[in-house]
Amino acid sequence: MKSIPIPPDLQIEALNNILDPLAYHKREIRTPFWADESRAAIICEFVYDDGRTLKVAVNKDDGKGGINVDYAEVLATFSEAEIEKNTTIFHQRAAEAEALRQAAELKAQEDAKAQTLFKTKLESLEEIEVVRNSSNQTLKNKIRKATTPIEVIAYTCLLIAEEHKAPSKPKGWLARLLGR
Repeated sequence: MKSIPIPPDLQIEALNNILDPLAYHKREIRTPFWADESRAAIICEFVYDDGRTLKVAVNKDDGKGGINVDYAEVLATFSEAEIEKNTTIFHQRAAEAEALRQAAELKAQEDAKAQTLFKTKLESLEEIEVVRNSSNQTLKNKIRKATTPIEVIAYTCLLIAEEHKAPSKPKGWLARLLGR
């Protein structure tokens, strides 16, 4: 098979596209904001004409003691006031997202507690034979109205003790609780 010679200008363009495929596409810079208070880096989006969007952090320093050309381009395209405004908007949105995350986490914890309480009541009233067969509606109602699993367990223990009747009468707070 005979090879076809490639013109030198095409070889160079192909080599450049392999080395830096983004360098030969036009791009638009969007939503730049300061990465931190030092202003040594800007976070922004590069939107290329081929449809790709990259979120990038552009450092001020190019690593050789000079100014990074992308950093200079961002500052030439946007005023510091625009970048500051975007930074404020970014921090507000981040704070809102964090507040939503915390609210969702709190709701999940409350739901888990409610589910645990429900399961504890269900187990006490339906799975413990002594409690299920008891005619002591006062203590059963207290189990149903309990607001914590510990309260459910305490009333369940009282009901079981009541069903197994100790020879002595309850005294003090236990007598008041049982209504005697």
